[in-house]
Amino acid sequence: MGRYRGEFSHRHILVDEYSIEEVIGKKLIEALGAINLLAGDDIVLGSLGNMQTATAGELVDMIGKVRRSIAAENQ
Repeated sequence: MGRYRGEFSHRHILVDEYSIEEVIGKKLIEALGAINLLAGDDIVLGSLGNMQTATAGELVDMIGKVRRSIAAENQ
């Protein structure tokens, strides 16, 4: 296993079948813009420990065509 580090202004990776990334330790993704996770099928987020979601703005759940603002309900 080699180490890889680079600076990119644009990167596009096409994976035809499947891709697995194993991280032993902690992975941190920092973005000055937005991060979008898109799946054509299911997406599963899981944790053996605690899971936290934090936002300084509005938190919106959308399931199907039903949109729900969490912050608006709790104010």
